[in-house]
Amino acid sequence: MSLSFSPSGRMLLTTSEDMTAFIWNVPSGNTWPKAPHVTFKGHPDYVCGGTFLGSDANVITASFEGSIRIWRSVDGVQTANYHSLWVGHLFAYFY
Repeated sequence: MSLSFSPSGRMLLTTSEDMTAFIWNVPSGNTWPKAPHVTFKGHPDYVCGGTFLGSDANVITASFEGSIRIWRSVDGVQTANYHSLWVGHLFAYFY
């Protein structure tokens, strides 16, 4: 599981072992939303990491089995899908 704030600080990306990732709107007060703003589904194994790609517009996530996906942060649409065996090896090393 990982956490990553957007460059603007208005969104938080979380990844999970349930094969999903989420974007949460960061509140201006003390109360966090009960549901995520966007849910990313499509990885076939747990999502071990993710971050925003230079702006708030896109995120990249990586799964333990080696898939790397790029998503639009506004609506959760997947825009690219890559595969590398190195992803799983790197996360296995660090975990």
